[in-house]
Amino acid sequence: MIREMQEEFCIEVEVGEFFASSLFAYDKGTIRLLAYICRWTRGEILSTVHNDYLWVTVDDLDQYTFAPADRPLVEKLKNDK
Repeated sequence: MIREMQEEFCIEVEVGEFFASSLFAYDKGTIRLLAYICRWTRGEILSTVHNDYLWVTVDDLDQYTFAPADRPLVEKLKNDK
């Protein structure tokens, strides 16, 4: 997680507890996402991989479209708030 956040967003994070996982079968294969609670500790977000990103509140999540594998994690975020 630390490496991914550094490589994809140029920020440093502290990784906390495990949050949830999502398993989804796409046509080209199955993926398993593992989500952790993280604290942003340093750096300014500079996306190196993604075209777009937004920092939003949990209450605003319904305004956005998520990939099928992401949806269970988004629902858990909304339900746990």
